[in-house]
Amino acid sequence: MKVTVYPSQCGGEIKVPPAKSLSHRYLIAAALAAGSTTLHNLYLSKDVLETLSVLGKLNVDFQVKGSRLLMSGSSGFPEISAPLIINDSASTLRLLIPLLSLAEDKAVIKLGKSLSKHSLLIYQKLWKQKGLSWDFQENVLTIGGKLPAGKYQIKGSMASQFINGLLFALPLLQSQSTINISDQLDSYDYINLTIQILKEFGVDIIKVNDNKLIIPAPQIYISPESIEIESDYSQAANFIVLGAINSPLTIANMPEKTLQGSFRVLDILKDKAAKLEFNQGRITVSPGILSGSTVDLSNCQDLAPIVCVLAACSKEKTTLLNTQHLALKEADRFTILTKELGKLGIKIKSARNSIEVYPWDKRKCLSTTLESYNDHRIIMALAILATVAPLPLTINDCQAVEKSYPSYFEDLSKIGIKLVLSK
Repeated sequence: MKVTVYPSQCGGEIKVPPAKSLSHRYLIAAALAAGSTTLHNLYLSKDVLETLSVLGKLNVDFQVKGSRLLMSGSSGFPEISAPLIINDSASTLRLLIPLLSLAEDKAVIKLGKSLSKHSLLIYQKLWKQKGLSWDFQENVLTIGGKLPAGKYQIKGSMASQFINGLLFALPLLQSQSTINISDQLDSYDYINLTIQILKEFGVDIIKVNDNKLIIPAPQIYISPESIEIESDYSQAANFIVLGAINSPLTIANMPEKTLQGSFRVLDILKDKAAKLEFNQGRITVSPGILSGSTVDLSNCQDLAPIVCVLAACSKEKTTLLNTQHLALKEADRFTILTKELGKLGIKIKSARNSIEVYPWDKRKCLSTTLESYNDHRIIMALAILATVAPLPLTINDCQAVEKSYPSYFEDLSKIGIKLVLSK
């Protein structure tokens, strides 16, 4: 599927889906909790459906009614009797592996072709150190042996999802564990989110400092009965930037206080002297003359594509810092952004751990067709940029938005953006 986006003005109000990272965590915690839990404001993106599918195969009962889900927890997962299938969600896989290793029997997980390319090296090394079995052949991962309590030493770089997975499982063991992080962790906000959600379900994690976590055990998950999932700032960022470079736009139902790392998009806009107002959960953004700035992407790597769009529409150079992880996402985001934005006359220069984005010279727009490389965040960012392009732009392989935001193009149309979807 491809989309052609025409230069057009946005307007009105938009409500974005709930945070995918929160949804994964709440679903897993609810599955582990004694009693029933109702999750409100759930959005069934492709990744969230993958987590639900696996939980269903583990005999966790749930009912979905619109944006509401009622889940009956199992007080811990049962034995695994059949292979599990995870096609495309790295979050689902990494969060669940430690929990699957609590069972006595081996767990067999069949991975999709793209997911099999995602690194699991941190788990692989830990499983070997703990004397557990780990076998990965032809897109099938087989793990065996029961996860033990004890000390876990983890290198912090790109490790947040692995640490989060351990945080779900280790409280269920019979004795205390510790996680020591050997260097700086760039995505600590995701760990703070997990700690917050576990606390809501009665599970305590002791954060000694940024390099040491203590996990008391045994603990049990207790249902809070009802949870409202926050709207997603990583998705809202696309519309926030749209309002800043296109026409006034309001994003509704956004939390004013949150642990989501992408909340930093508001500070990024303020640094660029954007016209932004936050009032009772409603963010209203209007176009203005955007200044150059320096943006630190630590703890908010998912913002990189849309921040590059914002930078290109600024009047001066923007420098992005801590960009080393862009090459390790669904695709090499730095290479993609450099190539595709370059087609439009946008200059990007890289250094060791930074990117410089220069103001867009629209006279140098060389192409009307852009490639997405199956990356949902690249697609969404390019679509926002296309609304202020000098001519219509076509983005190929845009079906990847289903990973996190299946109704993205429908929502863009609702706020006035002219676009055409085609095969």
